Amino acid sequence: MPGICCLAGEVPDQDRRLQSMAESMKHEDWHLVDRYRASSCGIARVHLRIFNPEPQPIFNEDRSRLIFFDGKIYDYEDERKNLQRQGHIFNFTNNDAEFCLHLYEELGKDFVKQLNGTFAIAIYDIKQQKLLVVNDRYGLRPLYYAVDGTRVLIASEVKAMLQIEPKSKLNDEAIADWFFFGKLLGNKTFFKNVNILPPASILEYSDGKLHIEKYWDFEFDETTNISDDELAEGLASSFRKSV
Repeated sequence: MPGICCLAGEVPDQDRRLQSMAESMKHEDWHLVDRYRASSCGIARVHLRIFNPEPQPIFNEDRSRLIFFDGKIYDYEDERKNLQRQGHIFNFTNNDAEFCLHLYEELGKDFVKQLNGTFAIAIYDIKQQKLLVVNDRYGLRPLYYAVDGTRVLIASEVKAMLQIEPKSKLNDEAIADWFFFGKLLGNKTFFKNVNILPPASILEYSDGKLHIEKYWDFEFDETTNISDDELAEGLASSFRKSV
């Protein structure tokens, strides 16, 4: 599946490394790659030119911020009109990335709480040199990250990160989890120092510091009595809104 990848911090030969990460995520020769490179950050998107076909990154009005987006956002027409009334300029029709960037300008990182859809988003503040990465509430668009001293790697597929660290060691704890429980526990992967970003997460990287916070979680009132049919319908409704 196409997605995004990021390099931030002190990364020698950034252009070549970013290109190799993106190329590793192409599953077909006709898949397209959009890239952005700055002194302290590089971001790329691999896509099919189906949803949001316009080239990325997409910039805000004064080109101080940019966004890379993979996924789909639903039911935002009213909010888009509200942003227009507040003076935001939209250059594309029904472009999810452009909408998310302008919403971020209004709400900051809390913008993600207003989104309905499946997505992986990377926003870069050029002046502050701050990278913000968010995923959807259910983690339907996987993102992996690794921190190595003065740099952070982020990608939709682990193999993209192995382009930078091809000799990454296997994670013995993850292998043990797999044999004992049939799945990986927590945010572990099969490789040391490579973790999966939990669902509904906001990742910020700036000045060599990484911070991750959760913006949403399931809420269930144990004192509420509902029937099995009502519970099933509620779960089905929640799923329909998320896809």
